Amino acid sequence: MKKFLALAMALMMALVTLAGCGGNEIIASLDPTEAPETNTEAPAIKPGANADAGDLISHYAVAKPAKAEYPVNPSAAADEDGDVNWDDYETLHEKWQEAKNSCRDKIGKTPDMNSFLLSLTAQLMKMKADENVAFSPANVYIALAMLAETTDGSTRAEILSVLGSPDIETLRSQTAALLSAESWDDGVQKTALANSIWMNKDIVYHADTLNVLADIYGAASFSGDMSQEEYSQALCAWLDENTGGLLKDAIDGTHFDPDTIMAIASTIYFKDAWEHKFNKDMTDKDIFHAASGDIECDFMHGTLRTECFSGDNYVAMRETLESGACVYMLLPDEGVTVDEMIAGGALDSFGHPGAVIGEGWSTLDVKLSVPKLDISTKAELKEALAAMGMRECFDMYKADFTPLTDLPNVYVDEVTHAARIKTDEDGVEAAAYTLIMAKAGGAFTEFDSIELNFNRPFALVVTGSTFAPLFVGVVNTPTDR
Repeated sequence: MKKFLALAMALMMALVTLAGCGGNEIIASLDPTEAPETNTEAPAIKPGANADAGDLISHYAVAKPAKAEYPVNPSAAADEDGDVNWDDYETLHEKWQEAKNSCRDKIGKTPDMNSFLLSLTAQLMKMKADENVAFSPANVYIALAMLAETTDGSTRAEILSVLGSPDIETLRSQTAALLSAESWDDGVQKTALANSIWMNKDIVYHADTLNVLADIYGAASFSGDMSQEEYSQALCAWLDENTGGLLKDAIDGTHFDPDTIMAIASTIYFKDAWEHKFNKDMTDKDIFHAASGDIECDFMHGTLRTECFSGDNYVAMRETLESGACVYMLLPDEGVTVDEMIAGGALDSFGHPGAVIGEGWSTLDVKLSVPKLDISTKAELKEALAAMGMRECFDMYKADFTPLTDLPNVYVDEVTHAARIKTDEDGVEAAAYTLIMAKAGGAFTEFDSIELNFNRPFALVVTGSTFAPLFVGVVNTPTDR
């Protein structure tokens, strides 16, 4: 009892008063590369037992990842007069390089998401036939990994199977490596990942599971009254802050139901610049031949030396971003649909940690035309995940959430995923979130150069430092905004 009271007092010290949707002071941002110390051995906690209806508790608060200054910016080592101390600059460069090497060292320790990527892509394309598709396989994967931590028995086994992980220990180590390796902010390229769990203040939760979510996934724990609009606004604020403001429309209206007992939220925000930027003066109007009819839109043009690959029924090119991350653009042959291209294996190499995407890539001078993009998707994933083999967690009579709470008949009521991918002359910006709500009750060998015009539906994949598939897009129209 004394331990329990001490725990309750320690948690209540983190109590803050909720002040509307924009209050950053109530949002705990966590660094997944730094595991917080566990602060309890108690078997269960009721975080909001002494809280008023409008109060919210932050269980853990850990600083965001440190920003490593981009090394090609000498101003980082300049004094007040603007003179550069090149010794300091070299020190900064070495620090940056060490940090980059640390990320690359985790390649091979991250999860193999290939099967998950292919299955989820197929389900989303079926759901969004002839529509744009934008999603983050890595983000959904991380959210489901957290869900696995809150479940047990055959419920957990189904989630592990969908994720392609043999056991929970492997899932933990690989997901922790992914979170650490892909978290990056050097002033030019940024990949920010954040996780949290939102609890009902009237429910008793097991502390051990909350500790695992914090230690492995860097997940902040919040508690409040699910019936209060302020608590829903806090969730909206957290989602908006951690997706860079890109998904305001998708987030708007998100709320807890009074009978919600738990929500898992996971976000990713990505921004990087093209290694070879497009000249804005060369952007002009052109025609994109969508399945629904021709569309006039802005096309970016340029000639660049890059790597290309010839598949059975498509051509792919790889554009490098300044950080070393890559954007792969896959253009079906004339008369071939994106569905047929993917069914033929165009994405089969993606998702493997550190994988070489295809064989026989050739360095070519490419005269490139590609539309500026702004595509987004918001989808409910319950049916898609059930079709992939994850069924028990949606069934109140079969789901096993005993690692999280002893409350009976807990089940997942909602799995929402939203993502947006934008490209312009400068680079790529993208964001995604996953929200899980639970309730109770071939080579070019004959050519030196080619011309590629992405003026018809195509696909793209954004890979991170570990080649993890951070974002996937199917472009049926260049913009849906």
